[in-house]
Amino acid sequence: MTITLGIDRLLIVPSTLAVNLHDLCRAVISGPEWLLAPAAQEFAHHLADPERLGQLDLGAELSLGFQGPPSGTYRAAAWQVELSRLDQAPLRLRFRGNRLSRFIVTKRIVEPALRYWLTRQGFPPVHSTCLSDGETGVVVAAGATTGKTTLLLQWLSQGHPFLSDDYTILAPGKALAYVTPLRLGARNLIETPKLRGLPFSDQFAILARTAVRQLLFNKVRFAYKCPVSRIFPGIRFLDEVPLATVIIVTPGAVKDLQEIPAEEAADLIAAIDHHEMHGFDRVLAKAGEKHYHDLYRQKLLAILGQVPCLELGWSPGSRLELDQLMGKGR
Repeated sequence: MTITLGIDRLLIVPSTLAVNLHDLCRAVISGPEWLLAPAAQEFAHHLADPERLGQLDLGAELSLGFQGPPSGTYRAAAWQVELSRLDQAPLRLRFRGNRLSRFIVTKRIVEPALRYWLTRQGFPPVHSTCLSDGETGVVVAAGATTGKTTLLLQWLSQGHPFLSDDYTILAPGKALAYVTPLRLGARNLIETPKLRGLPFSDQFAILARTAVRQLLFNKVRFAYKCPVSRIFPGIRFLDEVPLATVIIVTPGAVKDLQEIPAEEAADLIAAIDHHEMHGFDRVLAKAGEKHYHDLYRQKLLAILGQVPCLELGWSPGSRLELDQLMGKGR
């Protein structure tokens, strides 16, 4: 067992992690503690007792070292990955990578596998934040660097509860929590007064990582990860809320919020999801799932057809306005 210094406490990392997402996806991730540490931080809110997990939906085995050509690379990280048993539970994932793959395995391999299983069951995760007053939820879907987290921090600063950032799991008529650390940059620090209550060491780390990312021309995501409870002690976490509206933020000419058909909303969100799969759809295709994007859109459309869908245009440098979104989104 390894003890890793986490951002808000000492993080004890066992050799096996059990993750439970609303009893819809129950996963066991095993491997060297050093390789599991990023997953333990990412899924901390959803970790479960392996002995009480129940029926397993996904089994992931992570290891260091492989032979032959890699099946995937990202910068200096290289790995081989195999996926099997797509037609029955548990889905099996085997990952073997070099030491630098530690930094990509959770977001590029494990999380997409979890999202695939949820999608198959009819609960598609959407790259989004969810703004909720505790009674209903407005899901704001968008690609990276559009200001979703800044928007969420503005909302939480008003005393509202937390449901999700980065991803929200959609269900018929509901938004389900998917709690991961907030990814913070200098923009968040400048625009969110609440963040200035963080210790100086954390603020310096946020600024330093932003500077490094800019020096690398934003080719590497190097955000500072922080649990939402560190910024808002005592915040209330929601498990689910009735889904009121889905808003899709897209680059384009549309400036004001306008209602769009569910089919168009599904196309826009599916395009965002395609980008956020980080090539994992090729792993799915190799394992026999050659129509993942059609499946994702189909499951998404079944849910979006039940709620109003709105589109909002966005351009680099612009801000998402909370009053504008919540005024028409609820």
